Amino acid sequence: MKRTNHQKKHERNVALATLGISLALIVALHALAEGFAKLGLFSLALGIIPVLAVSQLKDWRYGLILGAFFGVVSLLTAVIKGYAGLPVWHNMLNPLITVLPRAVVGLACSLLSALAALVMKRIDARHALPVTEAPIAADGVADSEAQAEENALTEQAPQAEENAVAAQATEAPATTEDTVTSAETSSIFAPDQPAPVPTRVSARKVGKVTVEYLVHAVITFIGVILNAVGFLGMLLVFARGEQLNGADFNLLYVLEFVVGTNTLIEAIVFTVLVPAIVVALKRAKVFAVR
Repeated sequence: MKRTNHQKKHERNVALATLGISLALIVALHALAEGFAKLGLFSLALGIIPVLAVSQLKDWRYGLILGAFFGVVSLLTAVIKGYAGLPVWHNMLNPLITVLPRAVVGLACSLLSALAALVMKRIDARHALPVTEAPIAADGVADSEAQAEENALTEQAPQAEENAVAAQATEAPATTEDTVTSAETSSIFAPDQPAPVPTRVSARKVGKVTVEYLVHAVITFIGVILNAVGFLGMLLVFARGEQLNGADFNLLYVLEFVVGTNTLIEAIVFTVLVPAIVVALKRAKVFAVR
């Protein structure tokens, strides 16, 4: 079905609004993280949360743009904070270190989410296939057997009716107690008063939400690890041979002082938080999910 110009304009406006909100959230959360770092509370890359969340709801273009934008915000922060004159950290002014790895994170999360959605769709379609109750026999054998059974039942019907009339005539009259019991029983199961059915939450629905949460948690964890490995890996490549705080800036330094603190905390916090945000946005239909 061909879309009208009004529909195309509406979709374009929705896309621009979604992108604008996401970019604003990146700036706001990054500024909040910088404020917390100045207070000495913690230093987490909060600005990457919209990248991890929205990229799993939209297509790869959103992931690429949001990831690259977060990298640009990090680069501008390094410029404002005067990293140009600091050992090792002056390399953060290089877009290959700050922008490229973040763009890869957004792109990877979008592609992994699309792949997971395709797999889940295939699984749901397989379970939704109709199941034939009884296979049809070859050469009309099943049809002939069904017709024979129907004929036998037709022949037995008059005889069964005569037997029922005779049995009813020979029965003793029901007592008052039996009549009352029968009336009470019929009133309990009367059509206008059906027996109460206990309500319960569908186990299949709960299980589907749980699987969906776990899938997004795995994608988020991969995104956090990609961000750390990409950023720190590129930083190690360009800062090789430099010294930081009197020690060589090498892989051991990064693993001991950076990965062991910030990255570990981010992996735990974001892996729990971001999937809940993604599932909530899907249920609330805040963004137009692909």
